[in-house]
Amino acid sequence: MDVDLSMIGYDYNMILSAFYIGYIVFELPAVAYYKAIGPGWFLLATAFLFGVCSIATAFIKTVPQACAIRFLLGVFEAGMLPGSALYLSRWYRRAELTFRISLYIVIAGELFHSTRLRTASTQARIKNTVDLVSGQMH
Repeated sequence: MDVDLSMIGYDYNMILSAFYIGYIVFELPAVAYYKAIGPGWFLLATAFLFGVCSIATAFIKTVPQACAIRFLLGVFEAGMLPGSALYLSRWYRRAELTFRISLYIVIAGELFHSTRLRTASTQARIKNTVDLVSGQMH
């Protein structure tokens, strides 16, 4: 990515920070918007727009474009956790809700972690295969 976008200095940090700026700034407005339009449309729209932005990352060519897309990803992700918690609060009492939300957070974290590990091991296997074929294996 750094070569494709001609990144220098702190460009990578700036791209990462853009996500968190969007997330932090828009978390409270997202919850207010959620309450205004309801969970059905809100969760659908934010998930769809997050997916559109995720696909758009494949087409970025410059660092400012990457910052803008990451900012939008933060904006659209800002309401997902609070929105999901509010959505679950319609069916569960407070004592039950804390357990359900903790499950949601733990499972989401485990899915991300296991996917990241599988991706890393797959990348390592591909690199080893390429090195073996090209004769660079030590």
